[in-house]
Amino acid sequence: MSSMVVGIDGSPQARAALEWAVDEAAITGAQLTAMYIYPPTKRTEPFLGSSHFPDSATVRQLAGESRRWNEQQERISHEAAMRNLARFVQEVVTREVDVHVQLVAMPGKPSRRLVEASRGADLLVVGARGHGGFKDLKLGSVSEQCVRHAKCPVLVVRPGEG
Repeated sequence: MSSMVVGIDGSPQARAALEWAVDEAAITGAQLTAMYIYPPTKRTEPFLGSSHFPDSATVRQLAGESRRWNEQQERISHEAAMRNLARFVQEVVTREVDVHVQLVAMPGKPSRRLVEASRGADLLVVGARGHGGFKDLKLGSVSEQCVRHAKCPVLVVRPGEG
């Protein structure tokens, strides 16, 4: 096995999935990528003020300010996601192992992004369920979609069973 992708959402199941993937990568020498998919930032439109018919220079100025604001918010969201992911991985990978974990954070729908990442992986590792509201489910919606649509084998890990 040369590459594994593990989905991270901060849940106990994601912790178990990452622990399993780190142990496996230490044994096999596989490249390990930890992916955290966060909600896209909401884009704002230019506020045109009280005028219903602003001149073109005002529209351009407001559109530029809106674009810069959106880019700044996207950058802030990405930086926060990367910090959270790095902290999570550091908490899990505490012992001495010869494993490098590549960190990837991106906005989007988790199931879609993980299935996309499965195209370049030999194994996709996900927790059985994440932070969803249905605590009694044995398999969450993201892991279920990964099992159905991934382009590589998928390992679903539950805490205590990895």
